[in-house]
Amino acid sequence: MTINKYDPRLKLHEELNALFVCGESILKELWVSLAPGKNESLTNQSWIITGPRGAGKSHLLTKLYKDIKADEKLSNLWIPLIFPEELYGVHSLFRLLVKVIDELFRQNDDMVLLSKKKVEFAKLKRADFSGTFKQRKSQQHDASKKLFKFLMQLRKEMGKKFILLLENLQMLFTEQLTNDELQFLRSVMQEHPEGFIIIGTALSVVNQIEVYGNPFYHFFKIRRIDQLSQEGMVQFISLAASYYDDTSLHGKIKENRPYIYTFRLLTGGNPRLILLLYELLRDTSCLSTELILEKIMDLTPYFKDRTLEASPQKRIILEALAFGPPAQTATEIADYLGEDAGSIMEQLKRLKTEGWINGIHLEGEGIRKKEVFYSLRDYFYRVWYKMRSGGIDEADVFCMAELVTVLYKKEEIEIRAASCDLGQDGKKLMYTRALELMKDETYVSSIERLHKVSEEQIETEVNDLFDKAAGYAENNDWDKLMVVGEKLTHYNDFEGDGFFALGLASLGQHKNEQAIRYYKKAVALNCDDVAVWNCLGISYGELNKQEMAIKCYEKVVMIQKDNYDAWYYMGQSYTVLKKHDIAIKCFKKALEIKENDDTSWFNMGYNFAELQEHEKAIECFENVVSLKKDNDTAWYTIGVMYSLLNKHEKAIENYRKAVVINEGNEIAWNNLGVSYNGLQKYEKAIECFQKAVSITKDYYDAWYNMGRSNNFLNKHEKAIECYKNAIAIKENGYEAWNNMATSYCRIKPATVENYQNAYNAYSNSIIHLPYFITILLANITAYTDIAAAIFTPSQSLQTLLAQETTTPDKLEALCQLLLLGKLTTVLNEADELLKTETITPQQVKKLLFFTEAYLLDLLETDPGSKTTKEILGFWGKVCSVYYKEDEIKRAFQEFFIHYIRIAGKEKLSLGVVENMITQLKEEGIIISDILLAIVRCIKNPNSREAKKWSGDPLFAEIVKQLSEQSGKHEDTVRI
Repeated sequence: MTINKYDPRLKLHEELNALFVCGESILKELWVSLAPGKNESLTNQSWIITGPRGAGKSHLLTKLYKDIKADEKLSNLWIPLIFPEELYGVHSLFRLLVKVIDELFRQNDDMVLLSKKKVEFAKLKRADFSGTFKQRKSQQHDASKKLFKFLMQLRKEMGKKFILLLENLQMLFTEQLTNDELQFLRSVMQEHPEGFIIIGTALSVVNQIEVYGNPFYHFFKIRRIDQLSQEGMVQFISLAASYYDDTSLHGKIKENRPYIYTFRLLTGGNPRLILLLYELLRDTSCLSTELILEKIMDLTPYFKDRTLEASPQKRIILEALAFGPPAQTATEIADYLGEDAGSIMEQLKRLKTEGWINGIHLEGEGIRKKEVFYSLRDYFYRVWYKMRSGGIDEADVFCMAELVTVLYKKEEIEIRAASCDLGQDGKKLMYTRALELMKDETYVSSIERLHKVSEEQIETEVNDLFDKAAGYAENNDWDKLMVVGEKLTHYNDFEGDGFFALGLASLGQHKNEQAIRYYKKAVALNCDDVAVWNCLGISYGELNKQEMAIKCYEKVVMIQKDNYDAWYYMGQSYTVLKKHDIAIKCFKKALEIKENDDTSWFNMGYNFAELQEHEKAIECFENVVSLKKDNDTAWYTIGVMYSLLNKHEKAIENYRKAVVINEGNEIAWNNLGVSYNGLQKYEKAIECFQKAVSITKDYYDAWYNMGRSNNFLNKHEKAIECYKNAIAIKENGYEAWNNMATSYCRIKPATVENYQNAYNAYSNSIIHLPYFITILLANITAYTDIAAAIFTPSQSLQTLLAQETTTPDKLEALCQLLLLGKLTTVLNEADELLKTETITPQQVKKLLFFTEAYLLDLLETDPGSKTTKEILGFWGKVCSVYYKEDEIKRAFQEFFIHYIRIAGKEKLSLGVVENMITQLKEEGIIISDILLAIVRCIKNPNSREAKKWSGDPLFAEIVKQLSEQSGKHEDTVRI
């Protein structure tokens, strides 16, 4: 699939609905506008929807067209007329009106009416214009008046108002129609508001619309279609997978989320382009940066055609904007091209009008107030151009995409493990509880409905069936309820109630697909039955089709705006979709209806917590405990929020209340211990952790945290025992291995046995590190001190040189020599060892990590020394053994991230990075100079260079994340 192949007009209505994610709020606004007002009057308001190519404008317009045609009420009031994306034959208002009437005849099946009018229209459109230019324009103007009059006659006879659904209005208004024609079009639309409205799309708002005094100034309502966020992309791909029944895709989405996020930056969240990513995920198990960029190269026919549309002068400007900084002034572009600034300025104006570029104002050091910078409107065009000209591996975009993916992988893992979360157990407990309450509410309200209907019926037989149905539902006797529901469907007046009962029984048996079928039959019989719509939404939610569930709840609140259940369930669905802002609005609506509902307060607090708005979360959870004082989950969650605010006393107060209510809440005990650690009350902390492991013996976090408390008390032997217990539960717990190594180092007096134990534990921490994390540098000094005290260089060298020593033993000796700081010996001996044919990359892994740790330590303490340069060269050699040739660049990019993270903005040395890149290039490893620009921008984000590069989404994301992380070390404490 290439971008120019995807045409929403060719899609079924069902597919358009299933894949509609961009512009939902705009569509709702349009739908409300088109509904008849007081006295059944119809709106005169016209609309423009703006956004870049592929943003979903055509999808929205096509869906609106088909929605109107399918809606019984609106289709009796409006005739929507949809046109191709490009109206090539339209070069005047006369031709536009001919096109409109032609389309009206083509799309309307009233043959009796149209056959009479077609003859008249055939004469009108065969108008022959002759004479001078002025005479021809006058004749065209008169002919346009006649066509407009004819159109109004059709409108009157057909009894419906027209909607012209026009795309690319920026072209129609700037190139295809003159200002005089636009002025005439507006005047007749204002004089005859009963005729038609325009709902159009445009890449941008042009002067004819936004500038005072121009023909259509203040005529249109303008809405911009938002492109997809990170989570919106995941949602869109999930919708596509569900619609096309690609059951294997959901697992791939989870595994490849960092690459999906990177693709969003490359494409700007463009839905049409995301279908390319969908294809790639469908055909590939594991994504890579190369695969993603190769997929973008599939757009070559589309971009090539677009580029050829531009004149040669415009093309060289586009090339300058693709290869230079993303934002440049006219003068800078002219200097780069060696052209006259005036002619370049003229071309830039045209490119802006045609939708190729943006004109932006920047603020920063060395930037004048009136300076205008220009950048390509479609970022993925810049990506494509650079790769097309330089190859994927050589393009700066490859380097940046790799860096972003690494950062996203780190971010995702940190989100799962970080102390700023409620913890997976806490989340599970909260969500399970919410679901249980939700189900209870559903069944209770359904049973009440059955009872109520029973009281209202007159016929004894039907009454008896309703009584039985209510009783069976109350007792969860779903098989008997199915029988009763089936009987009710045989009564014409109660058929819908029968399907409702069948749906409820199916839902109770967790047969959600079956429940949906029954509920759909029920609402087909009574489309305003809010109870059925709610149950239909819940059934969709049980199948994790949250978007479909939300549509059901929205239907409910359109019918009954104060329906608590609909707002509550809608909030649940948005919570699952991680749209926390919208979820909060839903729960607020629910609370307006039922102020003292503790479950809505609880769920709203959860969503505030996910948004890191801890104070607001606390307010919500405090409302929960004011309503239900025995809710231990709410009490300890308040404690978590205070912990995140570093208010440990308040956290302890709330954790205490939680464990008084539920002494078996091991999470609350663990969190209580963490807060005591924060107050340096380590003995009390240990008591809490011991309580937690007495409840749940295999509680990794509690054993790990207890080890830390003992470390703080210098009880290193006890700390080691705790870490051993933690590792017995989770062997890959690299934090426990690392801290255990530290504890062995701190035992006095130092012994060879303890050093060896420390070394072994340290080695295990390296083996189990997530791939994005490097050695924890805090321990380097401790290891070096103890090694120097108990292990002499001669002993290491003797081991290294011994004839009978195996290759792994020799590598171990090199690692020990690095700890002793004996770099010369390592460099002299390693060359020969690394050339050994029997050596495997896995055997080199430990040496690589020790070398990297040593190098990072030197970069922090002595970045300009000769030793630093030597160890950098050695690191490159070890990389060449451990990594494949095409992986070395990626290894350096990861190393670059680690360097910035430990160095911090103040210590960050541009010279160091330049030296590293230069040295690696001398060794044949091609490293992008874009890394230098990243360092400059982190050091001075307000510089002119930083501001010019900020227009590149990949670049901006890298700088943002690295700026936030620089100077920070890993925090191994968890809550």
